Amino acid sequence: MQLDTDDTNILIDGLKLEIDSCEEFMRCWDYKGNENNEDVVDEKKRLKKAKKLLDLLCGNHYYIIINSQ
Repeated sequence: MQLDTDDTNILIDGLKLEIDSCEEFMRCWDYKGNENNEDVVDEKKRLKKAKKLLDLLCGNHYYIIINSQ
């Protein structure tokens, strides 16, 4: 399956929402003494993965736009 620009935009928007959600969770729960809490550790992993996917997708999105012109 090949992604078109609309598909990519939907994925980018979803990842941005995921990142916002993770960052909000971290603001509430990531404080000294709670950094080893399982939920905090899992949320840090989700945040890192979402940011990495967003970087990859945005790079691919740029590639799609350039090649579709």
